Amino acid sequence: MVDGHGVAWSWHQAVERMAGQLASLDNPLLATWASDLRDIGRRVLAQIDPPMAATMAAGMTPPLAAALATWLFRGRFSVEEREAGGAAAVLGLAFVTEGVIPFAARDPFRVIAALMVGSALTGAISMAAGAELKVPHGGIFVLPIPGAVTHVVAYGAAILCGTLVSAILVGLLKRPAVQSA
Repeated sequence: MVDGHGVAWSWHQAVERMAGQLASLDNPLLATWASDLRDIGRRVLAQIDPPMAATMAAGMTPPLAAALATWLFRGRFSVEEREAGGAAAVLGLAFVTEGVIPFAARDPFRVIAALMVGSALTGAISMAAGAELKVPHGGIFVLPIPGAVTHVVAYGAAILCGTLVSAILVGLLKRPAVQSA
C-alpha cells in the first residue's frame, strides 16, 4: 500500500509509471513494450479483487465459527472458552482471524481441521459467486462502502455457510470440556 491507497491502486500507478517511461523514449519498439506492459498490468489487476474477497471471507470464518460453536455446543467448551466466544465473534466480524487462537491452541488437530473445511468452503463459494473486494481489510464494516464488495448477498451467504459448517464440525469433533470444580 502507498499513501493509504490499496494494492490495486499501487499496482496501477507502478505499471503506468513504467509504461510512461518506456513510451517517452521515442523508440517504436519501446512504445510497443509500453502498450504490452499496460495490457499485462490490466490483466494482473483483474485477478486481484476476487481472491481478496475469498481471502477476507475465509479469514472471517474461523473466529465466527468458534464463537458459534461455543453457543451451540456449550458442553464442549470450558467457561473461559465460552466467554472468549463473544470476543471471537466481534473479532471475526472485523476480519481479525486471531480471535480463534485460544480455541485452536487448546485442541489444534480437531479445531484447526474443522476451521479449514469451513474456510475452504467459504472461499470457494465466494469465488464461484464472483464476489470482488476493493478494500483488502475491514470485515463487515466495509459493506456500507458503495462498490467495496460485489455480489454482497452471495458473499454474506458464503461466510454464513462456512461458519455453520465449521461450527458444526468443531462441535462434533471436539471432546467435551473438563470442568474444574
